[in-house]
Amino acid sequence: MSNYTCITDCLICCGCRNHTGGGGDGSGDGSGDGGGVCQGDTLTNEIVGYAGALGVSLILIPQVVKTYREKNVRGLSLTFLLLNLWTSGTFLIYGVLERIWPMIVSNIISLSCCFQLLFLYLKWNRKNAVDTTDRRWGDDT
Repeated sequence: MSNYTCITDCLICCGCRNHTGGGGDGSGDGSGDGGGVCQGDTLTNEIVGYAGALGVSLILIPQVVKTYREKNVRGLSLTFLLLNLWTSGTFLIYGVLERIWPMIVSNIISLSCCFQLLFLYLKWNRKNAVDTTDRRWGDDT
């Protein structure tokens, strides 16, 4: 296991080979097992990470607004909501464990939206249930 201390706070060498201080193997190229500091393009990585996180965060907001305004949940899938809760929850835990801020922020927002949709779904699902009886034939028989 390598002992690199990367600026990006990764636990192992990121493989970028841009380490200062050389590796523990004495070669000076950063490829060994020790002590180099990653000089990768972390600003670009952070920008891309936060841009992706913003996109993931914004995905459900229009659906929450539309559902609330129309007070109609007929188009929502309970399976989708439950899978999204599970996915966002597990990614949030992973983001916290790995200290990946874009993942943490985006999944908190995603979980918030998904919980709102689930609440609205459970609240209004029965109210908006489709009437499946055929009134042409009368149900008196």
